Amino acid sequence: MSDRRKELEEAIEAADEALECLGEVRDKLHSAGNWGIMDMLGGGMLTTLVKHSRMADAQTAMAAVGAALSRLGSELQDVMDVTNLHLEDNLLLTYADFFHDGLFADWLMQNKIGRAQDRVEEITREVQRVRSTLIKEL
Repeated sequence: MSDRRKELEEAIEAADEALECLGEVRDKLHSAGNWGIMDMLGGGMLTTLVKHSRMADAQTAMAAVGAALSRLGSELQDVMDVTNLHLEDNLLLTYADFFHDGLFADWLMQNKIGRAQDRVEEITREVQRVRSTLIKEL
């Protein structure tokens, strides 16, 4: 196997890992959003606790996304001469901006969850674009 092919396969593997981590975050945010809606409809203290627990789960999963995106960035540097690909810095630098501790009103929390979901989708599309280009180079 050529070095070029090996480097491309490693970059594709890193993209797959990042997409898997992003999928987990997406699922956690979806769950938090559902619990947040219940909370806004008067779900009570238990609902509030579950919603915050799901947000904490999403934050933990987001840390794995950060590590996966960092690995992908490193792998892309290895194939840069072949593909001329890069991840958009503004996507990577702010991927976790939506996870801050604090007491928010329920509607603010829902807004925060929605923004985080949008951001995860944006990053997912970018990683998918990079992955598709890498596969074409194989």
